[in-house]
Amino acid sequence: MGAGGSVVAASSAPSAKVATAFALDNVTPSSMLTNLPEDIEGIECNNFGVSSAEIPWLRLCVFSNTLSSLVLSGNKLTSVGWAALGQLDRLATLDLSRNEIYAPAWRVLGMMPALRHVDLGNNKITSVSWTDLTALLPRLQHLDLQNNPVENLPPKPLSLDVPADVLEYVEAVGKANASSADTRVQAVSAARLDTLDLSARDATACLTTAQIPWRRMSSLLSVTAVSFAHNLLTSVDMAALSALPSLCRLDIAHNLLASFPWDGLASLAALEELDLSGNEIKTVEWETLGDHPALQSVSVQGNPVRWWPHELGAIVGCKGDPVAVMRYARKMARQR
Repeated sequence: MGAGGSVVAASSAPSAKVATAFALDNVTPSSMLTNLPEDIEGIECNNFGVSSAEIPWLRLCVFSNTLSSLVLSGNKLTSVGWAALGQLDRLATLDLSRNEIYAPAWRVLGMMPALRHVDLGNNKITSVSWTDLTALLPRLQHLDLQNNPVENLPPKPLSLDVPADVLEYVEAVGKANASSADTRVQAVSAARLDTLDLSARDATACLTTAQIPWRRMSSLLSVTAVSFAHNLLTSVDMAALSALPSLCRLDIAHNLLASFPWDGLASLAALEELDLSGNEIKTVEWETLGDHPALQSVSVQGNPVRWWPHELGAIVGCKGDPVAVMRYARKMARQR
């Protein structure tokens, strides 16, 4: 245990509105948690240099009805007992800063009902699940990720050194996942996100072609991936999609397309992946498909295509292989 560490516990008192604090000297985190009363509201174990194995994570579950603040900063934690933390229904403040944590359990954080202040600054976090963090909205008030080597930063310049900016970005992602298609498109545009997800969350949220805000697509200059999966689209506005100069992945799987505007693919010059599986498409224009300069995979599995090449049909599973489909299309384009 490093010198200069402090362990502080706050205990609720029936007649006091503010918790009183008392210092615990010369104790280990394990003995501290074992001896604390079950009505503790706040626990601090700072600058002890303790490892993950030295924290009795399961013991924290005893305080699930009262603990509102847990501070374990300045230690040597590489992992955390996330399952135990997930049981702390009243925890509002979680400080795990200045440790060696690589991969927080973002989904567990998102499911903690009272969490408002999260400090994960000065760790070794390389990836952030922004979508899982949106589950903390609107109660989340502070999110500190500074001084972490995060690799999946958004296209919009985002400084992890400014917690307010990080929180603003999480809020933008939350709006991008809202139920209204128009709201989602506006949020993606405002935050310059790289993904527009208009896929249906459930059967009651399916969008028709008329409900897609096609005209707003022209503002999505940073978008590289668009999903319309599991909706009720009967057609696609290729002119609107052509306004997305960076579009690489287009998912229109499981809709009601009886045909697809193959000629319109030429206007999507950056497109690399196209998913049309689970529609009602009867015709594939192989030569047109093969002429596309960037396409690498096209999925047409689950469509009632009237003429399917014997060359593909003779290979088991090839009908569902997007790369094999594209390879055949290029061959047809060369032989034309």
